[in-house]
Amino acid sequence: MRTVHTKKEALEKILEAGLWAPCSGRQQAVKFVVVQDKRLNDELGKINRIIFD
Repeated sequence: MRTVHTKKEALEKILEAGLWAPCSGRQQAVKFVVVQDKRLNDELGKINRIIFD
């Protein structure tokens, strides 16, 4: 894995596409969290693995 910061314009397009992507009958709320700080991203990854593994 490599560290690459995404340009703001590209990130906005990606997030907009995600908002238009289909989900389970439009029953699920869509939320995005964008983290470009490696240390914070690593910490959130640890928490995510604890919760969902």
